[in-house]
Amino acid sequence: MGVNLSTTSKYICHSCGYSADVWDAPDVAPIATVDTRHCLGCKSLVEVPIVFHGGGLVGDQDAEPDFLNRCPDCNSSNVKLWGVKNSCPKCSEHMTQEAVLA
Repeated sequence: MGVNLSTTSKYICHSCGYSADVWDAPDVAPIATVDTRHCLGCKSLVEVPIVFHGGGLVGDQDAEPDFLNRCPDCNSSNVKLWGVKNSCPKCSEHMTQEAVLA
């Protein structure tokens, strides 16, 4: 695994005011790869662990940890892929990119 050079961007919904900072690409961390998901449980954009890399957290390396594909805020497993073309998780209106963050 190499060093991740991903940046984050701020997106805002001008209809309801919701905003979120999201990774521009999946972030490969030592323990897991995380990516932006739309949580249908809490209706927000969250960074969700999607691929487990080990790191000694689970005794059996073949075991899939229960935190994968779960919202870190509400623990819902009802998360779906979100992309720039997708709508606001709160009101379903269009979101626009406001800034690229370091």
